Amino acid sequence: MDLITPVCDDRITILPADVIHRILLFLPLKAAARTALLSTQWRSHWRRIPQLVFFNDFRIAPNDESMMKTLIFNICRVLLLHDGPIEKFTLAVPGLRSAPCESEIGQIILHLSNRDVKTFQLVFYVRDNQVYKLHSALFSCHQLNALDLRYCEFRQPSWFVGFGKLNILHMCQVILPTDFFENFLGKCPNLQTLLVKDCVGPSNIEVVAPRLQIFTFYGYLLQICFKHAPLLQSLVIDLHVRGQGVEKPVVDTAALFASLPALQQFRLDFQLLQYFAPGNHVSAPIRLPAPLHRIQSVNIRSVDLGSWEKAFAFACLIMSFPNLLYLTIQLEASQQN
Repeated sequence: MDLITPVCDDRITILPADVIHRILLFLPLKAAARTALLSTQWRSHWRRIPQLVFFNDFRIAPNDESMMKTLIFNICRVLLLHDGPIEKFTLAVPGLRSAPCESEIGQIILHLSNRDVKTFQLVFYVRDNQVYKLHSALFSCHQLNALDLRYCEFRQPSWFVGFGKLNILHMCQVILPTDFFENFLGKCPNLQTLLVKDCVGPSNIEVVAPRLQIFTFYGYLLQICFKHAPLLQSLVIDLHVRGQGVEKPVVDTAALFASLPALQQFRLDFQLLQYFAPGNHVSAPIRLPAPLHRIQSVNIRSVDLGSWEKAFAFACLIMSFPNLLYLTIQLEASQQN
């Protein structure tokens, strides 16, 4: 009697839909596109992948003058084939010799605005201090809940009404208008996390963000005021020094802490705490006007204990946090020995 050998199913091509979906999410975009060759089912899922990340996927040499045209062609091709919602879109292109064409990138952003993109990241690192001027089509993406912009110029159009669903905003080396904090943030009522790093623009900052919980700032400023941030829990201000003869920041630290009733942890430069040292037309208080019972973690950089007055002022500050659990101090370089 002849033995009949059973035909084994191809397990790769008949995987459950949820398994295929998870696999595609973990693959680089180019590899995910190649899975369309496996079967009709894989091709169908590839065309509905919710996250599109273009970051060195196509291995185009940074010195190639046709780099952006090739990249944009591939992006447009993917978008035309894509059939489904796009929750996340990332375009990161380092090493450009010139800024990309504003209108071409604008067409891509406009397409995304019609697909209700929720997370958008744009990174253009251009040599010779050139910057990409952000296309106004971005301000039509009303479903955004996370926005990450780097190495570009931020220009808010007059017709912009706001991002009502934006929760997370990251700005890194972006040219900002001087009224960015007052004007733009005022139109993002649900913003919870804000990161501003090495940006050019406003030096006098006034924050009105009723739902803001995390605020991180790296850069240069003269004044900062939290006019309305009742839910802020984490604060980081890391100042950059601009050399001799430059105006130094002036911050009423007591007023700063008083305006943040929910604050639990902070990291500040010691120079922001000069309110506690004599010489600023006020006497050094023994403590803050009211103890901050919520503060549990404190990190203070560039601490200057070179005089008795400054050391005493620093001790007075720490005494204002009766429930403090974690304290990190970084001394000035001249005092580390």
